[in-house]
Amino acid sequence: MLNKFEIRTCIIVIVALFAFVLTRVLHITISSIYDPSYYLISHTMFELFSIFVSYSIFFHGWLTFQHTHSSQKLNLSLIFFAVGSIDLLHTLSYKGMPFFQSDNTLQVATWFWITGRLIESIGMGYYIVKQKDEEITEKWKNTKIGITILLVLLLIFSILKYEGHFPVLVKEGAGVTNTKIIIEYIISMIHFTTLVIIFRQYLLNRNRNDLTTFTGIIFILIAELVFTLYRNVYDIDNLLGHIFKVLGYFYLFRGIFFPQFRAIFEDKEKAELERQFAEEKLKEQESKVTSSILLAQEEERMRVSQHLHDGVGQSLYNILASLKVLKQLGVDDRIVHQLKHLEELTSQSMDEVKSIAFQLRPNSLDNLGLFSAIRIHIQRYESKFGIRVELEFSGKKQRYSPEIETELYRIFQEALNNAAKYAETEKIIVRIINNINSVELQIIDEGKGFNIHEYNDSKWQKGIGLYSMKERASLLKGTLEIESIENVGTKIKVVIPI
Repeated sequence: MLNKFEIRTCIIVIVALFAFVLTRVLHITISSIYDPSYYLISHTMFELFSIFVSYSIFFHGWLTFQHTHSSQKLNLSLIFFAVGSIDLLHTLSYKGMPFFQSDNTLQVATWFWITGRLIESIGMGYYIVKQKDEEITEKWKNTKIGITILLVLLLIFSILKYEGHFPVLVKEGAGVTNTKIIIEYIISMIHFTTLVIIFRQYLLNRNRNDLTTFTGIIFILIAELVFTLYRNVYDIDNLLGHIFKVLGYFYLFRGIFFPQFRAIFEDKEKAELERQFAEEKLKEQESKVTSSILLAQEEERMRVSQHLHDGVGQSLYNILASLKVLKQLGVDDRIVHQLKHLEELTSQSMDEVKSIAFQLRPNSLDNLGLFSAIRIHIQRYESKFGIRVELEFSGKKQRYSPEIETELYRIFQEALNNAAKYAETEKIIVRIINNINSVELQIIDEGKGFNIHEYNDSKWQKGIGLYSMKERASLLKGTLEIESIENVGTKIKVVIPI
């Protein structure tokens, strides 16, 4: 069962063969309405298109060699470089063109033509038959290009210089000679053999590009047959042959050049997707590592805080109680004075231990929840820094998961510390908004602010404070935004889904 692409190819080939037959049947009618005065410009345009295709294939193979190092693609590009160069000389030396004109112009242009077709047929056959590819070095590439250029120049020189020694291919008014017909048939046989090989390859791998190339060679084969029929270089058969050749090169362009050109963009897109995937995996790993570090840090803080509170704090409390008992025994005044001094030092040490334990992990966060922990921290903060903090709640108060409460508390704690260090503010607003699907934390100061663009571009924009706040928010699939205006203040907004 043929697929759509195969059916379409069959239709194109049938139409091409039908067009060839139709032009033979209606040859006299077509010739009667054909105006040869437009032939030269038509011939030039058709040939320039073929030359464009040839050089496109060459430049693609040349420019992409540094990535592919493919001997097969380089060989194909050099084949079409030779074909395009010979066809260019054929176009420039054609009868009526202002280049290379002489008494033998017709023979020169025809020999350029037949040479290009021989290189084309043999080269395409070689490319199709030699499927094995291998990597070659830059030096060997340059050697191949140099040899190809020398051979092309040698052929051009030989045709221009010694054309008179070559067999006559066309006689004006009489048409092509037997020599040209035989050469065209040889070229046709080579193309036919190439067609058979391409078709067998397609049956094995079902590569659509092979079928497109197959179609191109069908048109070129028809063109070669037409070129055995014309009697004058300006007659309708010559024009029809060039039309079939242009159609053939159009399909060669689609079957050879376009897939390779498209492969570059596909490889680039694939590499970009792989890069994005690698970045996402890296971010995921970074997130996991950061999460593990923060979790371990929080667990260690909890352990140390509990140890300070239950261990060191309790010991200091026992010492303080013992000192009070000793002081009540009514011993010497100097001893009482020293005991009182020790009592004050112990009391201060207990306050410091409590403060450290609170900073590490406030018991209120675990026992009473986020709102109470924030309120208690604000009281200590105002007492320590003399900065007034207004606390606002919106929505229903509730307990969140331990992870959300811990990370929001740490973000709140870090934001207040930053404000005390850098903002030079007298007032801070802490706002907690409890939405249906998220909780929002806002910390707004009325300090000196900063230029957010300069901050983003500066070396220190990933300072540990703001960076850790962003990381904590991202760990909970949330967002953290910073808005700041110089001499107005700064706003930090955190939204965490619940």
